Amino acid sequence: MEGWRVANVCVFLEEETLWRVFGELTNETGSSQEEVQVMVTFFAADDSSLAGDSGYVPVNVIPVGATVPFDIVVESPTVPAEYGFDSSSTPSVATLRDNLQVSNAQLTVAGDEALITGQVYNPGPDLVDYVELIATLYDEQGAVVAMGYELLSPEELGTSESATFEILADGLCPLVTDYVVIAVGF
Repeated sequence: MEGWRVANVCVFLEEETLWRVFGELTNETGSSQEEVQVMVTFFAADDSSLAGDSGYVPVNVIPVGATVPFDIVVESPTVPAEYGFDSSSTPSVATLRDNLQVSNAQLTVAGDEALITGQVYNPGPDLVDYVELIATLYDEQGAVVAMGYELLSPEELGTSESATFEILADGLCPLVTDYVVIAVGF
């Protein structure tokens, strides 16, 4: 996983043989990356492979230094003794806007879902395509236990304007004690 760092992982049995894997991926590649895929492999105590799966992060382009959540479901009838991660991505030439400002974010938890509302401010020029809002939710140990994602159009967030947002997250929401919302524009 050269250039990527995985942290704050939470692995739990969601259903009979379905395991949910949450975590964070930090871009340490030296350039913005797109088509970012995270692979997880479950291992038995003897280091043999039990199962694995992969998923794309919920952001089209990850700027250098940015940290985003991931959520992967792995089917395995056996409890993993260990797990490992790998990733793949391609360098991006997209022009990013990472100066968007999130404010007044508030969290409401109801069962296994959480709703984060707030505002995002565009201090710069007009956006061309869209804004991605990504919420990462943590338990008291700092592990990622839920995540959510929302898009805003350029018409919703003009130059020097604010827009309200709502992000619905799911996972182990009753365990949430902290959260972060980031905004990336294109």
